[in-house]
Formats: sequence, structure tokens, C-alpha cells
Amino acid sequence: MVKGALQSVKVRVSEEKKQVVFVEAGQEFIDLLLSFITMPVGMIIGSLIHDKLLKNEMGCLKNLYRSVEKLDENCLQSAMCKDMLLCPRSAVEIHYRKLDLDLVDSSSNQYYACEDQRCDFVSFYQTDHCHCGRPFKYGMKLSENQSFAPQDGGVFVKSTTRIMIDDKFRVDPVSTENSLKLLKELQLTFESTEERWIQNIGRAEVLKLMVCSLVSKTPFSDIFINNPPDSSNYHGKYVPRRPHLSQRVTDNSSDDKRISLKLFIDKPKNRVLYAEAGEDFVDLLFSFLTIPLGYFFKKFPKLPFKGSLCNLYKNIQLLGDSWFFKSKEMKETLVNPKLAPGLAQHNQLIDLDEAPNPSRKTLLSNFKINRFPLSANTNHHDVKNGMGFVKGPSKFMVKNNLSVTPLSASSGLTLMGKENVSAEDIEVRNVIVDKDEALHLLAASLVSKSALTDVFILNEPTKKKNQGCNAAGGNDEDDDDCCCCCPF
Repeated sequence: MVKGALQSVKVRVSEEKKQVVFVEAGQEFIDLLLSFITMPVGMIIGSLIHDKLLKNEMGCLKNLYRSVEKLDENCLQSAMCKDMLLCPRSAVEIHYRKLDLDLVDSSSNQYYACEDQRCDFVSFYQTDHCHCGRPFKYGMKLSENQSFAPQDGGVFVKSTTRIMIDDKFRVDPVSTENSLKLLKELQLTFESTEERWIQNIGRAEVLKLMVCSLVSKTPFSDIFINNPPDSSNYHGKYVPRRPHLSQRVTDNSSDDKRISLKLFIDKPKNRVLYAEAGEDFVDLLFSFLTIPLGYFFKKFPKLPFKGSLCNLYKNIQLLGDSWFFKSKEMKETLVNPKLAPGLAQHNQLIDLDEAPNPSRKTLLSNFKINRFPLSANTNHHDVKNGMGFVKGPSKFMVKNNLSVTPLSASSGLTLMGKENVSAEDIEVRNVIVDKDEALHLLAASLVSKSALTDVFILNEPTKKKNQGCNAAGGNDEDDDDCCCCCPF
């Protein structure tokens, strides 16, 4: 099957309000939307940058992605590490081949195996050795034109599924009652709306929909009524827990999963100008690119996320297994996303499970496989999974927006000059990054353009700010445990 376009979808619109009331679609369309949740953020950024669609979205994560692109390969453990970060594999990529559109890099079609045909292990990455101890000798490339398509069809949801999904990405079964509920909510009548058919939705339209789902509360209206979203104010202010509840300076706790960091703070503006960090902190930041987008929605339910995909994630948690999902396992894949095999790092600060490797038997039973010998000149035999991406010992400058560059003697002075900051205005502060701070950094990386300041420079919330939290549906101002943006 040649993958090029989705089947048509039915759209109910209000021409007067320039708004989509709901989209009625089948399994192919909802599977595609759900695939967004399972993709690592580096995969999403790579797809959107390639098509020149990414602007202000994704907080500081785009800066991390660009930093990896520009980083000299001599700073990395191997050339493969750059590929692992710029084109991270997805734990469910094998299922993407059932989608009606190809949205990801063709490298997801390739796996690695040893020469022992009795060994069932295959790897996503060509690293040191197979689990049986033998070196990898063969690559296994899945046929480009063969679809992983069992008889029952579908990817995440059943092939017979027809759903209504409104402009906020809330999903319901197709029914007259649900249609009337949405019309009433929008203060519309049946006569004031009309039905349209949208034909031949291709890759370009779906990628634009992906961008809109990241920045807009009305992504369908933006795409189907040509009402482009305004992403200029995408970045928010990330507010972690109050300072008396969060560790900020070097301590002597026994937890061995800790990273030391030196902050250079612009005192008059109360902001982090940059940090001097070792390879362990840069490994932590770079690992953010390998994390599935759905993990952010799961871990940080109160994150001030501007787009609509978070609504889709929350909605699918509530949907029953029997009528919607292909199986309980497929629902679990969506609501509890995992890292692709080989991406979990040794001694990592963020607890995120790694999915199991697919077996050789599974691949051979479902795909046509083209096997080819691996070059003996490769340097992958020196690479070990989980041992970090960056060579050490080394030092880096990490700016407030998480842009990363190798540290030089004049790096800080040059930045101070550009920012018009004098030496007298600089405070140097040593801090510890533990599991708590790592999670705050992860959350801030998605919604803020000043992640280091938002995580490490805290002021006690004012009464006005607390009132703002209450207005946004957060906790009472007397609640000392967290504020409305607290992810925990």
C-alpha cells in the first residue's frame, strides 16, 4: 500500500463563528492523532523543523535540538549518539507502519541482529554486543512498501471505530446526543451549522495539525477554516514548588543520583544568565529529546500547556477499553508511554521505563525483511547503551533557554557583554540537581523559554499570584504544598 493521504473526514462547522464544532472520522484519523502522543519530542521537532513548520513551539526543547545539531561529533560518544538524539526511535514505531501516512524518518525501519539465527534478540541501535554476547553482524531493514496490517486492522483503536472529536480534542462516540451537547455548549443551532467533507488529507496537512495541536486550543478550526494560530505568546512562566519545599543549594544528602551545577546569576534582573555544567548535566538535558510527549501529560497534569494534545491524553484515560481501544495493552501504551529500547541512561535521574525490544520472530512473522551485513569498519563496537551521549570529562555552557555549547575561557565574558551585564552584577551559586530538580527542568523545558531561571530562581508567590492560581483552577492560596503550575 502506498501511503499518501487519509480517507475523507466529515466536519461540522459554524461559518458565522469561523469554528469547527466537531470532526467525525474513522479509525485511520484518530490513530494518527494518537500517534502524536507516543512520539519522542526529538522526533516531533525533527519532523517539524524539516518541513520548516516549527517556530515558537516546544519551549526550550527546540534549543536543545539545535544544540545537538551544531555540536561537534568529537564531543559525543559516537556519531550514533547524534542520531539517537536528533532521530530518536519510538517504543511503538513498529505500529506506525500501519498508519495511512508516514510521518517519521525511515531509520525506524532498521534493526540489528547477531549471526546466531537461534538468538531472538534484535536491537534498535547498533551498539557493542547482542544480549547473547555476540557482536551484531547484520542489519535488518523492513520492506518500505509492506504494511504491518493484521486482519482486524487498526493501530491503537478498533477498525470499526467512528468517533466525534471536538475542537478541543475531546473524543466521544458518534451519537445524536453528543452532537447536540456540543451545539448547546457553543450556543449554536443545527440550522446555523453545516457539514463539509475534507478530502485527501496529506502529510503536509497532518504536520500542520501537529503544530496547531501544540499551540492552539482550536486546532481543527485553524486547519480546516484557515484560521492560523498565534504562537507568539506560546511560552509561559513555569512556577515550581515554593522555595522552602525545594532544594536549591549544594547539600550533603546520601543520594548518589545527583549532579553539581554552577549558576551565574544576573542579580539586578534576578535571572540565571548561564550555567557551567559537566557532561552529566548535558546528558540529562539531551535525554529530554528521547522522552515521549505523552510522558509530559502523564507526569505533569497541571503543566500550563497551551495546546490541545493534553486534552486528548486526559480524554483517552477516561474512555472504556471495550468500545474504543484494540486492547487493554494498546491503551496502556498510550497512557503509560515508555522509552524506546536502548535510550534509558545509566543512573538516570528521571524514572522512565524502557520498552522491551521486539523479537526477531515478531519481525519475521509480520514483515518482509531485507538482511544485509554490517561494515567491519564501524566504530559502534565501542558504544554501550545507557552510558551517556557526551564524552567526559568536559565542560559546557548551558544558557537560560537551554542552548548548550562547549565551554571556553571567554564564553561567559562574551555572553555578559552581549547581555550588558557587568562582573559586579554576577552572583555565582553552586546547586545540586537531584530527581526533584530534574523533573522540574523537564517540565520547564516544554513550556518556558527561561528554564534555568524558572527552576532555580524562586520568589515567594505574592497574594496576587496566588489569586491568579485560584482563577486558573489551582490550589487555595493557603495551600503550602504547591501552586497551580506545580506538576507534582
